[in-house]
Amino acid sequence: MNNDLGCVDATEHTVTERLSCDTEANQLYTDEEIISLVQNKPQDDSDLEETDEPENVLVSHSKTANALEISLRYVEQSENTTSTDIMFMRRWYNIASTSKITSLRQTNLTNFFTPKDR
Repeated sequence: MNNDLGCVDATEHTVTERLSCDTEANQLYTDEEIISLVQNKPQDDSDLEETDEPENVLVSHSKTANALEISLRYVEQSENTTSTDIMFMRRWYNIASTSKITSLRQTNLTNFFTPKDR
């Protein structure tokens, strides 16, 4: 064999043995699998690993209120909305804004020591 390729003392038997071994690296891929691997996209959902993000990420009251304010403006300026649509959006915007203000309110120390049923 050629010594330029780093195959010092490789015999025909050694080369045949290495080429015939069954490993994951030697499996045949379809064209779609090769493209998927190159583009770092999983081929199917069974190969997906857990993501770093938890599934149920809580959205803050502040972000919700800001998003609903923009949505309300959009609904108000749209020609295809009804008064019910606007009332619905205003209601949810008011709920989010109230929750935002309530969450920012400082809690009194005595609230931790008084019974909840009063």
